[in-house]
Amino acid sequence: MQRRLNKAERQLLKLQKYNSQLRNELKMQRIHVSEASNSLIEYCSNTRDYKVPSVWGKPQTDPFVDENNTIPRLYQFPKNNKNYETTADWLYEVK
Repeated sequence: MQRRLNKAERQLLKLQKYNSQLRNELKMQRIHVSEASNSLIEYCSNTRDYKVPSVWGKPQTDPFVDENNTIPRLYQFPKNNKNYETTADWLYEVK
């Protein structure tokens, strides 16, 4: 059985954990805000977002949509006689 820590020991552990967390954050690579914002602007300018058709035009065909149906293939239940209680049951069986 492990003994209970007194208040001073708990405070010491808390400070050690906080100190370790600060040291890890200090090791992280940092960049200037201007560099980060330029990178974000470049990404948004070069990456097509078809949710905004006024900017990027109509999207190409979606590979996840069946030609005869508009439901994504991932969520279509198989056409057999098995009874699935939830979608998760079917998804786990497919894998």
